[in-house]
Amino acid sequence: MFVFMCNKIVDSFGFINFRFIYDKFIQTMTQNIIFPNYHLQSDWQDASINEKIWLQSTNIIKDHHHDDNVNKTCLAIHDSKSNVTHRFIPPVRIFKSIHQKSIIALDVAPTGIAVSSSTDGTMKIWDTCKNIQKCELKGHYSDVNRCRFFPSNEVILSAGSDMLIKIWSAIDGSCPVTLKGHTGSINDLAIVDRGRNIISVGRDGMAKLWSCAKQLFIENLFDTGNIAINACAIKSFPDSFNLGQRQDTTNDDCVGTTDKMILLATESGFIHGVGVNSKQPLFKVECTSPVNCISFYGEFDFFAGTHDGNIYQYDIRNINQPKIKWMISKSPVLSMISVRRPFNGIVASHQDGSVDFHYDNHSQIVHLTGSDCDPIYQVVYDDKFIYTSCRDGKVRKYFLNNAFE
Repeated sequence: MFVFMCNKIVDSFGFINFRFIYDKFIQTMTQNIIFPNYHLQSDWQDASINEKIWLQSTNIIKDHHHDDNVNKTCLAIHDSKSNVTHRFIPPVRIFKSIHQKSIIALDVAPTGIAVSSSTDGTMKIWDTCKNIQKCELKGHYSDVNRCRFFPSNEVILSAGSDMLIKIWSAIDGSCPVTLKGHTGSINDLAIVDRGRNIISVGRDGMAKLWSCAKQLFIENLFDTGNIAINACAIKSFPDSFNLGQRQDTTNDDCVGTTDKMILLATESGFIHGVGVNSKQPLFKVECTSPVNCISFYGEFDFFAGTHDGNIYQYDIRNINQPKIKWMISKSPVLSMISVRRPFNGIVASHQDGSVDFHYDNHSQIVHLTGSDCDPIYQVVYDDKFIYTSCRDGKVRKYFLNNAFE
């Protein structure tokens, strides 16, 4: 039994405020973690051995004490108050000449080939190993909000503010397919299995399913009612998991959708779980502010990053409240990816330039340094390295193992 002694339980009319009681109940069930927020001098690894560097701590948790250990690969601080070790690592490489302005979208294939787009009006394919440009992709009329490789790593998908989806050859830069149908900027894309179907979401509040093979629109999966969908994530589930029953006949152009769920992160702060094949809403949860990014993690969990700096972890088998909610920075969370090798956790980037790797057990946090308070718009992972795209026009490459050398 949960008992709350507070005058807010009874409203001004004398009625019991069940919403307040429910909110308090949820708060007792969710593990809330607030970490100290450290900011390290962006070029600390270049300082000489006797040169001072600055480390700023925002007192989200007050009166904490730490022990620090410094070397050129990693700076480690143990916070005795929260019993969390903070490790700071510099990038192993910085790509400075790919674009002239902010880099807003990025993807890197396991082969080391990258695609990125910038507010300078360009989208380029380039080699992260040789640091050379392979070709420029021309065809979008405004900013490209998302670009990513198909699983083959030989085809690229892009979408942007011009409401167009384009499919490109990563070999020669040609664009054989352009898809139209959104009435607002397209914010994110999801690839279904090997890529015969794709899903797009945008500011028009629509989640749309497309056929790449036939170059056509298949159907609308979900409509938020003109509330912008900022991000999406897709995942397969076992047959035993209920993904809803379809009310009409499945379109013959739907391929690989039967076992899929799509998560939709919205500007209103709601997260919708939708069965891709059934088109049925499976659940809806509310966060404290607009949800900017979302990522599945493990078999049944997902993470969501919000505009007020909170990160939520949910288990979809018990969706009534988050398992954990934590904050390391009050700055908006802009991008998020899950990492399974060599360490299990997630990487989240913020508008204040911080990029943090959070372990499963929250005993350690790795801070990826280098941005001098410039927003990190996207974080990607190529199964070995982590890459970030920044407002300063640079792509930074990190190796997580360096945090423990």
